[in-house]
Amino acid sequence: TPFPLDSFRAYYGETVAFYFGWMDFFTKMLIIPGFAGTVNIVYMRVSGKSIVTCEWTTLFGVFMFLWGICFLRMWDRQESKLSYRWGTFDKGDGGMLKPKYEPRVQFQGQVQFSPVTGRLEKHYPMYKRRMKQFVSAWITLCMLSIAFVVMIMSLNLRGYVHPDHNRERWQNDDSHPFYFPSIAALSEKGAIFDATSTYCSLIPTIIHVVVIQTMNTIYRQVAEKLTEWENYETDHGHEDSLILKRFAFEAFDAFLPLFYLAFYEKDILKLRSELVQVFNFDMFRRMALEFIVPRATQIIGKKADDIRKTKKLDITKDDDDYTPLTDESELDEYEEFDDYLEMVIQLGYITLFASAYPFASAVALIANIVEVRTDLLKLTQVCRRPRPYRVGTIGTWKIVLICTVWLSALTNCLIFGMTSNQLMELIPNYLISDSDLDFVTGKGSIAAVVLIFGLERLMLVVGLIIYLALPSVPEDVQCELQRIQFVEMKESLEFRRSNLVEHEKTVMRPNVS
Repeated sequence: TPFPLDSFRAYYGETVAFYFGWMDFFTKMLIIPGFAGTVNIVYMRVSGKSIVTCEWTTLFGVFMFLWGICFLRMWDRQESKLSYRWGTFDKGDGGMLKPKYEPRVQFQGQVQFSPVTGRLEKHYPMYKRRMKQFVSAWITLCMLSIAFVVMIMSLNLRGYVHPDHNRERWQNDDSHPFYFPSIAALSEKGAIFDATSTYCSLIPTIIHVVVIQTMNTIYRQVAEKLTEWENYETDHGHEDSLILKRFAFEAFDAFLPLFYLAFYEKDILKLRSELVQVFNFDMFRRMALEFIVPRATQIIGKKADDIRKTKKLDITKDDDDYTPLTDESELDEYEEFDDYLEMVIQLGYITLFASAYPFASAVALIANIVEVRTDLLKLTQVCRRPRPYRVGTIGTWKIVLICTVWLSALTNCLIFGMTSNQLMELIPNYLISDSDLDFVTGKGSIAAVVLIFGLERLMLVVGLIIYLALPSVPEDVQCELQRIQFVEMKESLEFRRSNLVEHEKTVMRPNVS
């Protein structure tokens, strides 16, 4: 059944409606890559090939990049339709209806005349904000360094880092810069976190997720204080800065282990294993933390609530101030950022690492069908109604989506060209394995690098052609906008003509006195 976006917009405002509109559109667009990824997995099972040697997975990585470009452009068109229908098309800066010079309530500055409005307004020197942004960047960098150390310790604990995995590269144990024997020993066979055991190997993953979740919670508070300290003049600038900080940190936590395994260890089997564990575990974590745990807490405290409500009903017999909104105000605050962040990171999993986990699109499709319902339950039963804002786009998140999709061209080329033998299996006459020291003239590592980056540039060119070929505004919306512009111009001309005629009559009227 069609998603009731108009009803959501009428009750919750455009901000919430745009999220669920994007979520519904994203889920529907996953049907095609989900089917293609399933076919790829079936082919691997039937042919007996692994993710290392499956040549068709190379084409799937290229397909996912082109799908991502089409997804971006098709969403632009859908977004234009929704914003036009809701009367928020092309309003203000970044889709915000508030004028960009309207200050925040928390904004502090020296009062002086504004060159824009000509009124006395608060002003804050830009150089001071730049200095604070520089300090914020260093604090963020320090916390990212801590996250990197946690990641290295976690990979050692799960047995992903060991010189024995590639003795040609690491001649001895001391030559591996990120190998810690005392920690890696806990993942050896028979140890407490045995990497070969199905259940014991999950414990370090759970520990890693809990630690990262804790660090994300801490940095969330740090980012909010830093952004407030930077003293942005508008809500739009404040929100953009906060989104950039939090996304940079949480995306770093989510993608850094995968980038490390893919491009430093160059082990696609470990990359796939980590991707499967993190991707699938993250799906259940989201459902638990967003709805199940808060809802269970509410159910457990239901008896106390019933007693409290009974007392309130007795009180309200003589108290006209009590309303049901009093109970709603005690609910948790709705965090739109968390919902967007989870979906954007999910898009990163299925596009950046498509050549390592083709089945991720199918898993994401099923997960999103459940996710959209848990989000609805969270919005209606766990959280209080958010404050509505009139917006015309999904804002800064669109920029994040664009960067993620375009980056996937490079990551997939490196995965199927260097991290695995997929490209070599697809075109064996042009490449040979890097492990073969008897390179043929015109082949080998140099030819592989040229071919990989040449293919990446070709993908970017084709993606750019598709991006430019699909207009961001549908023809019917363009027609309506042109019609509105024509009517406004016609009315303006008629108004000017009537004023001119009235002026001429006034001038030609004889002076009786």
